[in-house]
Amino acid sequence: MAYIIDTNSLIDASIKWYNPAVFKSLWPELSNCNDIFLTEQVCNEIKSPDILVKWVDSFNKQRIIKVDQQAVNEYRNVINCIVKSKYWTESGISQWTASPNKADPWLIAMAIVHNCTIVTMDGITNRIGQSRKIRGLPNKNSPSSVEPKIAPVANLFGIETITIYELLVKLKFTF
Repeated sequence: MAYIIDTNSLIDASIKWYNPAVFKSLWPELSNCNDIFLTEQVCNEIKSPDILVKWVDSFNKQRIIKVDQQAVNEYRNVINCIVKSKYWTESGISQWTASPNKADPWLIAMAIVHNCTIVTMDGITNRIGQSRKIRGLPNKNSPSSVEPKIAPVANLFGIETITIYELLVKLKFTF
């Protein structure tokens, strides 16, 4: 199985849970795992912390997925889906469409093209002692003005999403 990691998972992991200065063996394992990929959009979104920027810069370039025509076609499908769904207002949609470099819709497009699971916390509730939940879609009778969340939109396309914790368990990482 191949996994594409979202920006928020990397930033949150490096700041909140798995600081590279403390969890020194985790980050090289992530870099060296042939099942883990990044998209060029995620790489471009990471501007801090410095230690994470350096980690991304040293990430195996062969496992950074670049845009190709198939990805462009799927990106259009993702955007068309959120527009036609009526779950979001124009202001919610514009948060994904205002910049062609916004990673979220590209993650879903790349996951479709490359048959990957997306690693994200965006739209997934995973609290200790509670079962894991993907947030539902907004109500069509009251569309959301906030940006779409990756997990429920990916779910519309049959793309699996997991958290960084679930990734570490699936890959049997120990540190």
